[in-house]
Order: sequence, then C-alpha cells, then structure tokens
Amino acid sequence: MPLFSSDPARCVLPDGHVLMVYKAVANYAELLRMGVSRSENPEGPYQRLLNRPVLHFDATSDHVEDAYVWWSGNGFELIMKDMKGGICGERGGGIHATSPNGVDWTLSDPPPAYSRTIRIPLR
Repeated sequence: MPLFSSDPARCVLPDGHVLMVYKAVANYAELLRMGVSRSENPEGPYQRLLNRPVLHFDATSDHVEDAYVWWSGNGFELIMKDMKGGICGERGGGIHATSPNGVDWTLSDPPPAYSRTIRIPLR
C-alpha cells in the first residue's frame, strides 16, 4: 500500500470513464513510482488497476514523475519527467510511453519526448 500518492494525471475517455496515472511511494527511502487507477466518472471512486508500478527502472535506479496522459484514439500515451536523466539522457528531460489499455506501458524507442535545454538560434 502506498505511503502517499500525488500528482494525478487524468484522462477522460470517450465513454466517460477516467484513467488516472499518479505518483506513489511505499516508504521515504523508495524511488518515485507511477501507479494507475480507473473510475466510471471524474468524481470517483477510483480503483487501483495494478499492485505494482506501471513503469519501473529498478536496474538503473531511475525514477519518474509529473505525468501527463491522453487518449490517442488507438490507445494511451503519456509523457513524464526523467528525474535523474538515466532514461532519456537528460536530467529533468521528458520521456514518452504508450499503452493499448492504460495498464501495460512501453517506453517509446527512443524514449525522449522533450528537453529542458533552451537553444538560442545563431544569426
């Protein structure tokens, strides 16, 4: 059971159901993880869909947060912040993932979705 959950990212589906991706952690020493839940409407109640994180990076000790999720018409997509940079190559940069059902997520290949680098064009 998570110690806390926060930063919900909700996606209202065409049928009115809501998929919610959220940040969760079981204890203060653990890395941030993303969980997923579903509800029949935005007010809830929400039912957790998995008893494990939807994406985890235990092998590299990387973690993510600040998800944004949307329905593309064929499945779900999300972007979220790579906290340490071990996933997309840039600390604080964004990664992209897709899912056919909101539960089984796959990182895009390549995973970078956005950069925090500001580039000033040369004139």
